[in-house]
Amino acid sequence: MAFRQDRPSDRGKTRTAGSLLRASGVDIADVRRRLPGVEPYEVAVRPAPPAVRAVWGRSTAAMAMAGVIWVRPDLLAPGRLPPGLLLHELVHIRQWRRMGRVRFLRRYLGAYAAGRLRGLSHQEAYMSIPQEDEARRLGGWS
Repeated sequence: MAFRQDRPSDRGKTRTAGSLLRASGVDIADVRRRLPGVEPYEVAVRPAPPAVRAVWGRSTAAMAMAGVIWVRPDLLAPGRLPPGLLLHELVHIRQWRRMGRVRFLRRYLGAYAAGRLRGLSHQEAYMSIPQEDEARRLGGWS
């Protein structure tokens, strides 16, 4: 199922990464080349509900989970959502699809836990997660 929001008259419909990136001036064709297998117009971007935000750290702005990008609600106001953040989360969408849910979560959470067990701080452990490194490199958001 494709989600589309291509015109201002589409307000109230599901936002997509593609529509938000395009509104920010990002070349969608370039995104498709950089992230094969991810169609930005098919990835819903939704305000993160309180239950999702309850597990986030203080600095968390967004999270990709199984094909949806959950974003802090205040960032969905016009001009507030950095395109680099959406690109970073689109890399995670590709990782979820490539690895599958269980393998992605096992590797992601396992890498974080291993870092913490080695004595790294939360931020250091987060920065050492291989999936985050890939998302920073390909998505341009740290």
